[in-house]
This record gives sequence, C-alpha cells and structure tokens, in this order.
Amino acid sequence: MKKIIALTLALVCMLGLCGCKNNTTDSTTAHEAVSVDYGKVIDLAKAEFTEVFKEFENVQIEETATMARTDDAKEIVVQIKYSSGNGTGVYGFLYILDDYANLELVQHGEDIAIDNLIK
Repeated sequence: MKKIIALTLALVCMLGLCGCKNNTTDSTTAHEAVSVDYGKVIDLAKAEFTEVFKEFENVQIEETATMARTDDAKEIVVQIKYSSGNGTGVYGFLYILDDYANLELVQHGEDIAIDNLIK
C-alpha cells in the first residue's frame, strides 16, 4: 500500500514539474503577432543605396537580407551585398517603424550588418 501511495505521489510531482517552464518575460506583457512588409523597406534601402553609391562604377546589388532588431519589429535592418568596379562589400541600413507604419532611416554604413547584430 505504501508503494502505491509513494508511486502515486511521485507521479503527481512529475506531472506538476512538467507544467513548469522558465519564463523570463513579464507575464503581464502581451506580445502581438508582428506582420511587417519587408518589400517596402527593401525598396527604400535600394533607393538609398543607389544614392550613396552613385559615384561607384558598375554597382550591382547581389543580395539583400532583412532582420528585425526588436521583437515588435520597430527597428529593421536591411543588408545589401554588392559588387562594383571598385570591389565588393556589404552595406546596411537601419530603419525605425513608427506607430503609423512610416519608415525612417536612422543610420547606414558598413557596420550596420546582420552579422554584427547577431553577435
């Protein structure tokens, strides 16, 4: 009888522990699903890139990548890999999305790269 009670108690304890999780965020904070149209921000970055690199010869955009720096996608980085007559490189643009879905360019340069943000 004692074995059955001990086994039942152990099972109840194990089930109780299975329901626990390590949640470091504030439980009162509601996280909304984020839907960002990256096409618009990529187009803005490409236009800005063209303006910044207008002095370079034969500039070709090889690849673009985007990443949200924040959970709510209010800060968006666009990274452009390019090649030109002067060489190849990576150039990035940091945009902030306001409450009215307007994008504002706040910073750009070679140091605005997704690899730098992940580290």
